[in-house]
Amino acid sequence: MKKIIMHLSAIFLVTLNLSASVPEGAFTSLHVKVKDVDAYINYMKENTDAFKMIDSDVAGVCVVKTGNEYPGEMFVWNAFPSVEKAFMTSELYDPMNAPKEFNKLRKVLYSVTWKPIKEFELNPGYERLWRIKTSDVRALANDMTKLEKELQKILHEESIFTEFIPNHEDALRLIERANVFRTEAFKNGYFEVQDASSQLVAEYLDVEPGMKVIDTCAGAGGKTLHLASFMKNKGQIIAMDIYESKLRKLKVRARRNKVHNIDTRVIDSTKPIKKLHGKADRVLIDAPCSGLGVLRRNPDSKWKLQPEFLENIKKVQQEILQQYAKMVKQGGKLVYATCSVLPSENQNQIVEFLASESGKDFRLVKDNKVLAHTSGFDGFYMAQLERK
Repeated sequence: MKKIIMHLSAIFLVTLNLSASVPEGAFTSLHVKVKDVDAYINYMKENTDAFKMIDSDVAGVCVVKTGNEYPGEMFVWNAFPSVEKAFMTSELYDPMNAPKEFNKLRKVLYSVTWKPIKEFELNPGYERLWRIKTSDVRALANDMTKLEKELQKILHEESIFTEFIPNHEDALRLIERANVFRTEAFKNGYFEVQDASSQLVAEYLDVEPGMKVIDTCAGAGGKTLHLASFMKNKGQIIAMDIYESKLRKLKVRARRNKVHNIDTRVIDSTKPIKKLHGKADRVLIDAPCSGLGVLRRNPDSKWKLQPEFLENIKKVQQEILQQYAKMVKQGGKLVYATCSVLPSENQNQIVEFLASESGKDFRLVKDNKVLAHTSGFDGFYMAQLERK
């Protein structure tokens, strides 16, 4: 059975990342009692100013559930990256002095700020009803973002059945082969198709909203769009490639995903690179390679690979690494990645770069080699470098 991996696009990724666990973050929870659960939830969806004022990463509701009955108690929660920021909310928003319309619908029982000490999931006594990504204006305009299970439900309604993948929190895998490109979910930009190992690369770059990020070998933009979702559509991503036709496809995909922080630039000379020297917080080099990491999907490619091609591609990789690294500013990071498992295309390239004049100001932070026979997905290599 062919496995197709889907990462959830701009609206969904952040929601998924926060759904499993955030032991490094914190929550505020407001315990309220209401007469009409549905009326109160609908009112909150239509009046999100309080959530915008608090400036949390994600907000949502847990309704206390007993069997099939709702006794009218719920927790309105907000997620934050740190305990300090969670405590600051008391200065920004006082639930006891909320607009009268709120207080007509609810009675505040208590409010608490808390930090999880281990990974957790909501117990069966609670039901997650909805969430909004408060930092995303587009999501607010649409009332809320969908949960990962909501996407599963949407696809299920179109007879597309999926499952979650361990250690890939923002991915779904098809249980049976299907044409997902015809689904309304895909047309609405709810997900993109990408191998699970390939999905690890964008996360490895360690981007944040507001950064200036350059994807130097963007192609049709799978990793570019993944980066945009991590950046919550904030900041700037410059997607570069030597093929203008591929960048045109990226523009189409970006429109479908409702991503608006991507600029495309064709590398038709050295000028586009030189103009960006020392300007980028993050640079991704998803380098051209032998592709030997994808043999499980293309087993015949090993018979087509010629020794002279491999020698030439290694020269190209090193040249790209040395030239494109100049775009990283001091304190910025670079990720070099290939879908190859050969050390000569991976670790050896990093060693050679660090020993060169162009690489003397960089240090290797970490690297990761993914093997197809252990992961069940494509073979991949990625190295994160930091400019001193």
